[in-house]
Amino acid sequence: MHFKPHYGICRKAESQTAAFKRDRRKRDRTNAEHINDLKRARYASDPEKHQEQSRVYRENNLEKVRASYRRANKTEVGRQRQKAYRETHPEQYRQYARTMQIKRRALIQQNGGDMSSTEWEMMKASYNWTCLCCGKREPEIELEPDHVIPVVLGGSNNRENRQPLCTLCNHKKYTQSIDYRFDQEAL
Repeated sequence: MHFKPHYGICRKAESQTAAFKRDRRKRDRTNAEHINDLKRARYASDPEKHQEQSRVYRENNLEKVRASYRRANKTEVGRQRQKAYRETHPEQYRQYARTMQIKRRALIQQNGGDMSSTEWEMMKASYNWTCLCCGKREPEIELEPDHVIPVVLGGSNNRENRQPLCTLCNHKKYTQSIDYRFDQEAL
């Protein structure tokens, strides 16, 4: 057996270089249809094995999988895929939404705290009916109570953990802990 002498870096190190990764992505885009055909054939040969491997991977890499779903759902294609699923599977989606609503209520109850509608109106008035993030005012936008420390991260439902944000800013904030009240007080 004759081995060709390899001068330079080893294959493993080469596979970590930016040029190699760029070329691989280019090759994969060029051969995407062929690669997808191979994946489909492998799946069709033993779907149970593939499903089990996928399940084990998801269990062992839960945060990675969730981050991937979040990234995919932020794209236009992802949003269209979600919309199509909701339209074709209304009962499953309704059940999912209900389950998530129950989980959120349980978290709020577990974390404690309560804020009445009167307290909410007083808070909006104290900030002059203004979104603390973008500065827009009601009635141009509709304010909603945002949790400074999100409920999923252990934040309470008390007045001290709430701030008025418009729907758009609240959705952008997502599960980040950002206190816009201090920015407002500094002005």
